[in-house]
Amino acid sequence: MDFTDKEFQWFMKEAKKDGIELKTEEEYRQLQRDMYALADLTYDIWKFQKSLDRRLEDNPEGFAFPAEGRMCRLCMGGGVGDFWYDKRGMRCMDCQTAFVQKVIPGYVFTDDKNKKHITETTLVVRYRAERKEIRRLIKEGTLKARRIEHESSPTTLVFLKYENPNLNAFN
Repeated sequence: MDFTDKEFQWFMKEAKKDGIELKTEEEYRQLQRDMYALADLTYDIWKFQKSLDRRLEDNPEGFAFPAEGRMCRLCMGGGVGDFWYDKRGMRCMDCQTAFVQKVIPGYVFTDDKNKKHITETTLVVRYRAERKEIRRLIKEGTLKARRIEHESSPTTLVFLKYENPNLNAFN
């Protein structure tokens, strides 16, 4: 996107007023382009979300749609095939199947702060837990895991707070 000199001067003045000090005008121009690109991306995401919400009005039980590279928030998988969307949000079809089969409760899709559940991946990334140690604790019966099976990726392990009250990640 090209900006007029007047638009650029205004942008640079506002950036400096906000405490952004760059070395060259070209860096300010790149910052301006990046910020507008981010705004465009945000708008595209908003439009897509609105289209899902409109479609949900006609299909209140939910519906499948092409994944097109999206990532499932629960298992961090997906990208190909179909995704599912309903009042709980977006997820891969493997996680949807696990929900339908009552392997996992619906609240895991809306528990963004991990107050009621946590996945093995989150334990490894956020708390630096070792996968071998987690698997050992499951085998010993110290941890109880819900298993989401995937066709083309490793099993996702979900730990529910009420089944694992001693798991410190919930505190």
